[in-house]
Amino acid sequence: MNNLEIKIFVTSLLLVELLDETYGDTRYKHKLKYHIRELTKLLEKLNNIVINDDELMGYLSDVGNTLEEAVNSIEYVEEQ
Repeated sequence: MNNLEIKIFVTSLLLVELLDETYGDTRYKHKLKYHIRELTKLLEKLNNIVINDDELMGYLSDVGNTLEEAVNSIEYVEEQ
């Protein structure tokens, strides 16, 4: 698995976590989670590198923190 595939894999897991945190229970949310989980399963099959759970959780935590910092740094302009 190359670096790009690892990034996609970790991002797909992060998306599922973020969807789990959202409120509501919509058809769109279920379909999106289904497709993301299918992508994750396909990427796991391509995985030549063993990533232990602790290491994976570290990646997810780092990515989540970086994403949150980036979103928090965006200056929003209020619509008038």
